[in-house]
Amino acid sequence: MSPSVFGREAPLGELAAALDEVRRGAGQVVFLAGEAGIGKTRLVNEFLARLPQGAGVEVLRGNCFDEDPAEPYAPFRDLLRSLVHARGPEAVAAAAGPWAGDLGRLLPDVAPAAGVAGGGEAYPEKRRMFEAIYRAVRPGDGPRAAVLVLEDLHWSDRTSQELIAFLARSIVRDRVLLIGTYRTDELHRRHPLTHLIADLTRERLYRELRLAPLERPEFGLMVEATLERALPAGFVDALYERTEGNPFFAEEVIGALVAHGRLDALVEAARTWRRFSIPELPLSVRDSIARRTADLDADTARVLRYAAVIGRRFDFDLLARVTALPEPDLLRALAQLVERQLIAEEADAPEDRYGFRHELVREAVLEGLLRRERRGMHREVLLALEALHGAETADVVDQLAHHSLQARETERAARYAAQAGDRAVSLYAYREALAHYEVALEMAEHADERERAGLLARLGHAAYAVGDVRRSAEYWREAQEIYAGLGERRQSADLLRWLGRAAWELGDQADAFARTHAALAALEGEPPCRELAMAYSALSHLYMLTEQSHESIVWGERALALAEELSDDAVKTHALNNVGVSQCELGDYERGIAALERSLAIARDARLPLDAVRACFNLAGQLTHVGEFRRAAEVAREGLALAEAGGLEQRAAASLAKLVWYEIELGSWDEAQAHLDQVARAADEGVLIEQVYCSQLRAELLLARGEAQAARELLEAIEPRLP
Repeated sequence: MSPSVFGREAPLGELAAALDEVRRGAGQVVFLAGEAGIGKTRLVNEFLARLPQGAGVEVLRGNCFDEDPAEPYAPFRDLLRSLVHARGPEAVAAAAGPWAGDLGRLLPDVAPAAGVAGGGEAYPEKRRMFEAIYRAVRPGDGPRAAVLVLEDLHWSDRTSQELIAFLARSIVRDRVLLIGTYRTDELHRRHPLTHLIADLTRERLYRELRLAPLERPEFGLMVEATLERALPAGFVDALYERTEGNPFFAEEVIGALVAHGRLDALVEAARTWRRFSIPELPLSVRDSIARRTADLDADTARVLRYAAVIGRRFDFDLLARVTALPEPDLLRALAQLVERQLIAEEADAPEDRYGFRHELVREAVLEGLLRRERRGMHREVLLALEALHGAETADVVDQLAHHSLQARETERAARYAAQAGDRAVSLYAYREALAHYEVALEMAEHADERERAGLLARLGHAAYAVGDVRRSAEYWREAQEIYAGLGERRQSADLLRWLGRAAWELGDQADAFARTHAALAALEGEPPCRELAMAYSALSHLYMLTEQSHESIVWGERALALAEELSDDAVKTHALNNVGVSQCELGDYERGIAALERSLAIARDARLPLDAVRACFNLAGQLTHVGEFRRAAEVAREGLALAEAGGLEQRAAASLAKLVWYEIELGSWDEAQAHLDQVARAADEGVLIEQVYCSQLRAELLLARGEAQAARELLEAIEPRLP
C-alpha cells in the first residue's frame, strides 16, 4: 500500500473545513462517494491521521456489511461498542440519560449500568432509541468534538438510514461531524440510500464529496511511492490503462506482480521499449487476489477461507474455534495475512477483531470454495457461535440466522430467522423483520401448525406496518384458517378482525363488515377478553368510516366499558378515536375533539404508535372543521413524527399528504411543495398513496399560488384516472 495519499488534497481540505465548522458548533454531514476501491476508506484514514495530537476529537467508527437482510442498526452497534469500550458502560448510560434503558436493548453491556434488564419492553419506540443514540454520541459541554464514521452505507439497513436522517437534523448545533462512505456502483434509482441522500440534500443537511479515479500524474506518484522506486512512463501508462486509475486495483496488481516475481521483468521491458503487457484481470481484481493467496501455507490459507465464510469482520475467538489452530499458529497466520494486506487488525475494537481490507478480497476467496465445502464451513461457524454464546444469542442472532441458512440447517435457520425477525420488530425495523420471517417460513418444514400460524400472523403484522396491506391479508388469511382448524377461537377471531381492517383498506366494504361480524360471532360464549373488546371497537370503526355515527358510538361505548374492566389501553385509545370522530360528525365537536385528545394522550402514554398516529390524523381533520388549521398542522406534524419513529411507512405518507393540505390552507407554500415531493416519492416507492392523489394536491397548490392555467392542465391530464 502506498505510504501516502495522492490526488486527494481537495476532499481532504473539505473534510478539514467541515471539522472547523463543527468546532464552531455547527454539526456537519459529509458523504464520500465513489466506486469500489476508489479510496474512500483510505481518505477517511488519512484525514483522521492528520488530526494533531491533543486535537480534542473523539473518533467513533461503524461498518455496514453485505448481509441480506441487513442487521438493524449494524453500523451504530459497532460505533457504540467502541464508545462503551472507550468511556465505559456507566458513562455511556449517563450520557443517554432517561433513554439509557432503550440503548440497553441494543447494547446489553449498557443495560446493567442503565438499571434495566436487557429484555425489557417488547416494542420500544424507535424515536426513543434514536434519541438514546444521539445523546450517547454527542460530545459534552467541553471543547471536544466527535467524528462519527459510517462505512459502506450502500449495505446499510433502512432503520440505520432513518437514524442518520434523525442525527443529521439533531446535530446542527452540536460539535459532531458525521462522515459516511458508499459505493456509487452499488446504487440504483430505487436504492433506499438514494432517498436518504435526496432528503438530506433538500434540507441542506448534507454535502457529498465524490471521489473520481486518480489522474495519470497522481497515479504515477502513488505507484512509485508504493514501490519506493522510479518507474518508466511506459510501465505506469500500461498499469494506469489496466486499472483505470483505481488505487485499490492498482495496488492489488502490483502486489500480485511482486508476489510472482514478474515486476522487474515488466519494468525492464518498459524501460528498454520492448513490448509487454500487464496481465489480464479476469473478473476484475479477483484473479489478482487469488494469485496472491495461492502460495499461502496450509494453515494460513485455512484461516483465510474460514475468515471469508465468517464475514467481512471476524473475532479471534471464533476463528480459533473453527480453525482448531493453537493460538501461536493462528497468530502467525493472521500476521502473514496482515503483512500481505489482505486483512487488517481493528485497533479500536474492544475484542481482538480483524477485518478484510476490502470486500472484494473476501468475495474472491469465497469464489474459490466449492459450494459443498462452503456449506460445511458455514455449519462449523454456526456451531462455534452457539458454543461461544450459549443461551445469550441475542447479540449474534442475525449471524446465527445467516450461517444456519447458508449451511442449510433448516430447523436452526427457521428458529434463528424468526428470532432475528422478532428482534427487528422490537427495533421497529419492519422491512428487515419481513425478510427474516419469510426465511423462517420457508425453512419451517417441520414446524407444527400452531407455530406456523404464529409466524404467518407476525408476517402479516410486519407487512401491514410497512403499508403492504394485500400481502398482510394473505398471511393473516392463512394463519386464521390454521387457528380455526385448531379450535383456537381467540386467535382466529382476532385475525378475522384484522382481515376486516385489511378488506376496508383494499376497498371491499362488504367483506370488511362480514369479517368483523364473523370475529364477534366466533367469540360468542367466551369470557370477557381483549379480543372481544377489540372486535367491538373494530365494528365501531367501520360504522364511523361509513358515517353511521350513532351505531359507531354504541359499539364504541361497549368496547370502552369492556376496556375499563380489562384495564386495556389499546382498546381504550382505539374506541375513543371512533367515538370522538362520530360525535364530531353529529355536530358535537366539543365532546368529540375532547375524546380524540384523550385517545391521543392514552396512546402516547402507552407507547402505541399506530393508535397515536391514527388519533393525530383524525384529530387534525376535525380541528379543520372548526377552523383551527394552524393547530391541525401542528397535530399532523406530531402524527408524522410518530409514524416515522414507529416505522409506519404508509401512515407517515398519509400524514404527510394531510399536512400538505393544511400547509396550502395556511399559505405555507414552500413547505407544502417540499412535503409534496416527499409524498410523491413515497408513492413512487410503492407506498399506498396514489400518484393521482399527489397530482390533485399539486393542482391545489398551483391554484393557491395563482397558477390557474397550470392547475387546470394538470387536472385535465389526470381526469381519466380520477375515481
